[in-house]
Amino acid sequence: MKRKLLLVVSCLMVALLVLVACNGDDGDSDEIVLRIGWWGGDSRHERTYEVIELFEERHPGIRIEAYYAPWGDYWTMLTTMAAADNLPDIIQMDMTRINEFDGNDLLLDLAPFINSGAIDLSHVDNAYQEILQDGARTLGISLGANAFALIYNRDLANEHGISFDPGYTYDEMLANFLVMRATIGDHFMGFDFSDASYEVFNMFVRQFGQPFYGDGALGFDEDILVQFFEMMHNMIEDGTGFPESLRVQLNTAGEAYTNHNIIAGIGASNQIVGRSGETEYELGLALLPRVASGSHSGHWLRSSMQFSITSGTEVSDAAAKFIDFFTNDIEANLILEAERGVPISSEIRNALIDIVPAPVAEQFTFLDVVAANASAVDALPPEGATQFRDAFQRISEFVMAGVTTPADAAQQFMNEAASIFAQMQ
Repeated sequence: MKRKLLLVVSCLMVALLVLVACNGDDGDSDEIVLRIGWWGGDSRHERTYEVIELFEERHPGIRIEAYYAPWGDYWTMLTTMAAADNLPDIIQMDMTRINEFDGNDLLLDLAPFINSGAIDLSHVDNAYQEILQDGARTLGISLGANAFALIYNRDLANEHGISFDPGYTYDEMLANFLVMRATIGDHFMGFDFSDASYEVFNMFVRQFGQPFYGDGALGFDEDILVQFFEMMHNMIEDGTGFPESLRVQLNTAGEAYTNHNIIAGIGASNQIVGRSGETEYELGLALLPRVASGSHSGHWLRSSMQFSITSGTEVSDAAAKFIDFFTNDIEANLILEAERGVPISSEIRNALIDIVPAPVAEQFTFLDVVAANASAVDALPPEGATQFRDAFQRISEFVMAGVTTPADAAQQFMNEAASIFAQMQ
């Protein structure tokens, strides 16, 4: 397909990589230029480009300039552009960042566009709309729903008679992994935290009826964190947990499944698409374990990412038109193939479920399981939530490496979190 958008790579300046894709044709002076930014890998870029081309064909008076980069570079790019008052009209947002951008008055309230029907959410169920709202304001439109999941090797599970049916516990899972390790060999380590111990703990602590964040402080008791770090430490010690030091040596996330290093790892449910392409084994999705038999689930239905309209835009109507197209157009969603998560429109889900590849359809089925086992959604993370995540990840790696005891690690995180909150006052 002949591209309308040409990729331009800017110079590397102060460790900033910014990839900018733009139309080389200046076009008609009366045309509307709509600027859109997103993060992702090659597959997402290709799919999004195709949808952009389709949108331009349907709306010849609108030309799109696209700005994209990998995850870390993307946020550096947006920070730089915000400082120059030059943000794109539409930016792909993450729930951990949305309060930060809104707190700096960078996001437009989308409620008027929804109320007018310019962004049609008439086929979006309440469970999907709940994740979009902040009181009376709407800060973003979800680009796909997902949930944190156990992404597991279904072939290997069937071979060894392992079940991940809802209600199983951590103790049951780890006991099974020890039996498998004795059969397969010491290279088998069962579970991979996948650089997401923060996300695992979020679900772990919710099973105790406590949120990660409270009002200006952490929302959970320190002894729950000690219990979590003790479990993590024991998993590394007995070989049922995959050490971070080994995970970073892998070329792809799917390599650990292929080599029988693990049977399961944490991930967002939409990540099954990418991981399935990296291994010859069939992968499945399951809820994470319960802390104890009968405890309630820590899962919730979440927005994988969002499109937000920036407050400085001069083409908000065109931006709303594109978001509506992304949300409700069947042909566009056939191209996107739920790569960003399960479509929030029931009409789109119904149109896709019988024709998408098996890993994509697996997401649709899994979200029904999540909805049946979900607990209430927590409030949006506070501004600066990435600081808490970075600290948690760093300290949990100390635990896995045996550098810090679980009790000391828990105290260290509680102290660092208190310091972060104090700086935010």
